[in-house]
Amino acid sequence: MAYVTAFYDRCRERGGEFFAYPDFFTFQRESPCASYGNLDIWPDHKNVPVPRDAQQTIEAVTDRAVNVLLVPDSEPGDPTIAPVELASAQRSIRHCFAYSASGSTTPADLVITCRNQMLGDYALDVFDSVPADDLLPERRQQWQQQIANGTLSQSFRELDLSEALLRL
Repeated sequence: MAYVTAFYDRCRERGGEFFAYPDFFTFQRESPCASYGNLDIWPDHKNVPVPRDAQQTIEAVTDRAVNVLLVPDSEPGDPTIAPVELASAQRSIRHCFAYSASGSTTPADLVITCRNQMLGDYALDVFDSVPADDLLPERRQQWQQQIANGTLSQSFRELDLSEALLRL
């Protein structure tokens, strides 16, 4: 949301009316895709379905010229990525971070904390936008506990691009 706020601040600085949403994307392996519209990842085509295939996932990322990539904090795999896509990723992606579905990574290089109840409600709306599965209630409850404490926090661990690509 900090990036979203900065985006709109720049639009307002230019003056006049504007019709813009930041070019932020989610790349999701579950179907249907969760909706992040309340977090200004909109229109819905910016919630991109991708298969469980690193090559096709990095193609979706590089096709959109993503420059900050967030990947799940998972065990590294051994994906095969074509040299042309690797070169494209190296040209466009400037920063990579690992995130956890629980909201907490160890160690954490970046922690974002917000005391805004509305943002917490928006985060819960993401959970409510998809059918429940076995993990959804537990993850939703973890976020609800954070919000009940008056803050919403998420930590991230910085990765180099090669590490991030192993988590696709």
